[in-house]
Amino acid sequence: YAHGVDNTVAKTTTYYVSYVATEQISKNQCESPKTEVKVIVNQLPDVSITVPAIVCQTAGDVVIPKTEKSYNGNGSGVWSIVGETAGISSSGVFNSEFKGETTGIYTVDYTYTDAKGCVNNDQGDVLVQFTEPPTTEGHTSITELNEPVVIKANTLAGATVNWYKEKTAGVSLSTQNPWTTDDNPLVEIEKSYWASQTVHGCESKRTQAFVSIIDCPVPAPTIASNLVQACLLEPMPTLEASGTETIRWYAANDLIQYVHEGSTYQPTISTTGLHEFYISQYDGTCEGLRVKITVQVLETPKPGIIGNKTICDYEDLTLTALTSTGTVYWYESDPKTATAVGTGNTYTISSYAAGVHSIWAIHENTCFSEPVEISITVNEQPTAPTLSGDNVCEGETIGLQAVGNTIQWYEDGNTTTIGTGNSINISSKPVGNYKFEATQTVLGCTSDKSFIDVTVHDIPESPIVNSDEICSNEEMISFVVQGLPTGEINWYSDENCTALIATTVHTYTPTTNGTQTVYVTQTVHNCTSQATSATITVHEQPKLVKFQHANNIEICEKSEQALIVTENNNIKWYDSETATTPIQIGRFLNKTYTEVGTFTYYATQTVNNCESEKNSTTVTVFSGPQPPSIVTNNLTLCEKTETGILEVSKNSPNETIVWTKENGESITLGTTLQVPIENSPIGFTRVYAHTAVSGCSEPSDKIPLTYQIVSQPNAPNVKQSQFCFTGTSIMLEVEKGVNVSWYDANQTKISQCENQNTCTPEIYAQGSYIFYVNQTVNNCESPMKEVQINIHPIPNPIILGATELCEKTTKTYAIQHASTNNTYEWDITGGHLSYEIAQAGITGHSRTFDFNKSGLDTITVRETNSYNCSGTAKLPITIAPIPQVFFTTENPGQEGLIRITNESKPQIVEKGETRVEIPVNYYWDFGTTYTDTTFIQNEKTIDVQYKYGNYVIHLEAIDDFGCRNTYSEDIFVAISYRLFIPNAFSPGNPAKGVRTFKPIGYNLESFKMWIFDQWGNIIWYSAGVTDNGSPIGEWDGKYNGISLPSGAYIWKIEAVFADGTMWYDKKNNGKHTQFGTVNIIK
Repeated sequence: YAHGVDNTVAKTTTYYVSYVATEQISKNQCESPKTEVKVIVNQLPDVSITVPAIVCQTAGDVVIPKTEKSYNGNGSGVWSIVGETAGISSSGVFNSEFKGETTGIYTVDYTYTDAKGCVNNDQGDVLVQFTEPPTTEGHTSITELNEPVVIKANTLAGATVNWYKEKTAGVSLSTQNPWTTDDNPLVEIEKSYWASQTVHGCESKRTQAFVSIIDCPVPAPTIASNLVQACLLEPMPTLEASGTETIRWYAANDLIQYVHEGSTYQPTISTTGLHEFYISQYDGTCEGLRVKITVQVLETPKPGIIGNKTICDYEDLTLTALTSTGTVYWYESDPKTATAVGTGNTYTISSYAAGVHSIWAIHENTCFSEPVEISITVNEQPTAPTLSGDNVCEGETIGLQAVGNTIQWYEDGNTTTIGTGNSINISSKPVGNYKFEATQTVLGCTSDKSFIDVTVHDIPESPIVNSDEICSNEEMISFVVQGLPTGEINWYSDENCTALIATTVHTYTPTTNGTQTVYVTQTVHNCTSQATSATITVHEQPKLVKFQHANNIEICEKSEQALIVTENNNIKWYDSETATTPIQIGRFLNKTYTEVGTFTYYATQTVNNCESEKNSTTVTVFSGPQPPSIVTNNLTLCEKTETGILEVSKNSPNETIVWTKENGESITLGTTLQVPIENSPIGFTRVYAHTAVSGCSEPSDKIPLTYQIVSQPNAPNVKQSQFCFTGTSIMLEVEKGVNVSWYDANQTKISQCENQNTCTPEIYAQGSYIFYVNQTVNNCESPMKEVQINIHPIPNPIILGATELCEKTTKTYAIQHASTNNTYEWDITGGHLSYEIAQAGITGHSRTFDFNKSGLDTITVRETNSYNCSGTAKLPITIAPIPQVFFTTENPGQEGLIRITNESKPQIVEKGETRVEIPVNYYWDFGTTYTDTTFIQNEKTIDVQYKYGNYVIHLEAIDDFGCRNTYSEDIFVAISYRLFIPNAFSPGNPAKGVRTFKPIGYNLESFKMWIFDQWGNIIWYSAGVTDNGSPIGEWDGKYNGISLPSGAYIWKIEAVFADGTMWYDKKNNGKHTQFGTVNIIK
């Protein structure tokens, strides 16, 4: 019997139940006594969590506060993020970085279960904000343009920008975007700023914006487009730029070193996003302005697929692709040859037979992703597992085994698992009988349960056995078990009790004479006690000691020698083989030997009160070294050019000759010494030689040897090395010298200049030449000195700067490849003001002119180098006057038409008989919103159609030199207007003009009309005017597609003319009104 119970309110409800029995023969019925049944509805726990609305992705761990109240005893809660398997800890610590660098909204859930199983939860959404770094637009310019330094960050909508000087540190310089820095545009600079963007209070990493200002007139190259798109999995496009000089390409991450030269460049890009490249022209001396090309590399990521990949043969499976944009295509065979079987973010499979099946998915979003293959396994339900296991003793682990896969274990009908796997160990069970159950799960499908019974027995006490010690020459003793044990006694030779040596006996005598340990147990009801260990220790006589040196040692007389053994077990030293009293205790025997001869000593070690046999070592003492004999001595050498050999001889083969300085510092070993030694002074130097013998601490006496060094003369100095090219050969001369020799660049002696202080080599061309010179004094030759002779050309200056310019402007001119060693004299015709500006270049290498009047003039510069050679350059320039701009307007008689006549004068520059006319373009802005804002129109007369109102006509004249001037004039355009309202129409009339009700008018700004029936119901409405201000609506006499009967209908009209005048209909009584009637005639 089922009875509905209201579980929406916490309360206790009592019911009574009985049953009725019927006697089969008499059919009499009797009702049983009633039994009370209580239904208790427990109150749900109160749960609340406080989830922050926004968390920065870089915040890391964020604690989510919670409150909980249980009415049915303490329970437990579980934290989770809906749809995710990670991101929050069991204590409610949310990790903002669990999804990586991405922005997302996540639902945090806290579910609480009280002691009676009542469950309640609370949820909250958190926005994890990851703010990606902005892209930036730097500033590149030349000083001549004098442009303010403006940099820009391309940000997300609503983001705040901060500018810094450093990549990671420092304070914000500005929040403006674009930002005009305080850098001087007339000064050459190469520097970087760094921009970040902040969204929802979360600041991104910083992006570099490069600022480059150079003093170079080379123009920027020309590119077809600033933005090029490409797909990551396809070849990168080839970028193109054109210009007159060498084209250089720079990557945005390194604007110092170019990556390519040439008009085309195919970049190598392996990541998605915006990749910026900067292009400039290089004329061999300087690099001009840069332009930017941005390559936007797109990639459609593989779709992430979620869904259970293993199911049973009776289950359906829905796969979900984690994409927010684009289209996902699903395939049941390889997409290379198959057609998609479905589209969308989900795909459901059903009725699949047992086996392995593959599904593919491809994500399309501008670019196609690589296919993702998902393997689906469909499995059958397995049979129940086969169980086995043995009875155990108290304290032992119950070991159960099952034949099957993914085994789940239970105890005596309990639904809570106690373990998993094909075997399970169960510990801490007291003595008694137990029943265990198990299921197996094969590839996600679970079987029915199998059962097994296990008994736990008592553990007996361990036996008691005593240990003892003997020496190796004593008779072996027996092990004995103490007391009266009740179980079976077993003797083992190993700690793990695997090697049985005796059984059932209480006494055991070892069969070998040596240290032994036995392990003894007793067994009752197949349960064995812990093993008791006992040891009989037999000590052996120690081995002979070992010396850390050879047994026979040879040393020099008067030397100290230490005898050492490797052991450290109570070491004793003796001076004879039969001695019983030691001369030294310890590892070391240290003595100084003053007599020549042979000495023997003996050593023993004692372990466990047993002393080893004696071991001997011998020390042989021999005589010390004698002074060497002199073979070669007293040498004379030229400084830096000559070397010699000092030599001595040994007295015996085992001696070693040692050479030393006067201060005792060692020089070298051997019978000879090459001199001079390092840092030998001019004059006499004394060195010493002595002998040494290995093993002897004292050397022989030292003997002195000497050598003399004669100083080397310096190379002579050449008086002059810099010459101007005159077409004749030059003469070289030294300041002073003795026996002077001259050499060419190959260091071949010039024979005609031998032993002369002057030399005239055959040189007839400008350039750099190498010669060498030296002298010989007192038979010592000086080093060769290299002399570089430079023969300089006449300077050929080139003036850089504009040749076509406007009056009342200031221009700076510079010398190409100017040298700081040269001087420059500037001049200009026409009387223009000339002066220097330090910021424009090095003083003297550039010049600034104020052009206050038009004309044809010439700039002249004279360049003189440090060798007083001069050259001259001239640069003709044309200075255009400011354009004279003027126009007149008139109305030729047509409403709204204005005729404009350009009265501007031509641009003429004259000087003497030379006359130059400069072309001029005229840019018009007629002040209307319905025509192009500005366009070029060079005709003398222009007709423009205007609507009613006030207008400002603006004219700007710009000649080919860039000189410009403007002129403006205000005009007013008046109009006429009218509106006619018909009073009847005939929908079925053959004449088209009377079939509909259509007001006629022109120059209306707005028009609205309503039609009402006699009860005031709206049956038709129209609004709007054509381009010439005529009403667009016309009524056909129908309502909802049904023709209305003949009669009078009310209209209401609201209209405004183009000059702002409101329209009203005048009735016979002269009053204004917006209402009237129209008649349908049939």
